[in-house]
Amino acid sequence: MIATFSEPQQKLRQDVNKIAQGRVAPRAAAIDATDEYPYDLRQLFAELGYYSLLVPREYGGQGGDITSACIINEEIAKASASCAQMTYSAMHACCMLLFGNDEQRSRLYPAIASGEKILGLSATEPNVGSDISGIETTAILSGDHYIMNGTKTFASGVGFWNGWFTLAKTDPAKGVRGLSIFVVETNNPGVRLGRDDRLGLRGGGGGEVILDNAIIPKANLIGKEGEARRILGEYLPLARIGHAAVALGIAEGALDCAINYVKSRYQLERLITELEDVQQVLAEMVIRAETAHSILYQVTAAADRDNKDPGLHKHGSIARYYCGEAAMGNTTDAMQLLGSDGYSQDFPVERMMRDAKAYQILEGTQQIQRLIIARNVLRG
Repeated sequence: MIATFSEPQQKLRQDVNKIAQGRVAPRAAAIDATDEYPYDLRQLFAELGYYSLLVPREYGGQGGDITSACIINEEIAKASASCAQMTYSAMHACCMLLFGNDEQRSRLYPAIASGEKILGLSATEPNVGSDISGIETTAILSGDHYIMNGTKTFASGVGFWNGWFTLAKTDPAKGVRGLSIFVVETNNPGVRLGRDDRLGLRGGGGGEVILDNAIIPKANLIGKEGEARRILGEYLPLARIGHAAVALGIAEGALDCAINYVKSRYQLERLITELEDVQQVLAEMVIRAETAHSILYQVTAAADRDNKDPGLHKHGSIARYYCGEAAMGNTTDAMQLLGSDGYSQDFPVERMMRDAKAYQILEGTQQIQRLIIARNVLRG
């Protein structure tokens, strides 16, 4: 690893690794198989302070750094990407609240820090993906509240989390300039939830958020009406860094699994580690993981210096893109090295591969990341 870390960050990595391997890894296969949300691990992460890391001290948090948050995401993801969704959610909620007001921060930050509230992002719709200008959900002002109608898909934590930062059009005639962001909580009578059966990230509660005349207080509007595009422009690079950390963890977890397997696998009375073809594949996996690690933590260091640095648009997408490629590439190669064992649920590689695919889709597909990178370069 070329990236350098402070002593507290190194200690954090060691501590989280012990939790991931000792408490999360033994549960990962069962969480995936049953698609059941691990409430006990959510509580454990709260007790360990994973949710409070990025919450400012004045609101009961630790006032920590993005690098440390990514270390947590990475280490948990080595054992279970589904469980890393929980630690990631706190990171992105804290980043979103950078755009909130004092009342919203006072109301939400303490509950996030304690683990009482987990808030996700709800943007995708049945007919809308990366092009947010096409969002059909509406929030129409009526007195001291908004009336929200629409359907969100591919949301995480459905049935288990406490709400979402939700995109809706407050002025449909203005297109993307009429798009706003609200906190929508699950205890709202106008909110209905529907689970879906996902390929990966099972146990994370994937599904729909259905908004049927949901009454949303004006106090839950983040920023001002019509500011969603500006807010997302500053927030999404940070969110992509968080997703990149989870993808990196998957890539490293697959590499560890492959190394352990080939060191104990014999063919024709020889360890397969003696075969040059096996060594070539392992080398490629190491290169991917080490490169992804270096890219990610260069970007987190930049974000810790200035989380509104315009360069994060490009570099956040580079990290998200490359770590996603590393996750998919390493899980594919690990399965090839394990052969029929890799294809079996007796080993974690097939689960890791299914989880990895999500990180070529979430927060913008690989194609969208490439467009962001190219357009930033062409703008100079």
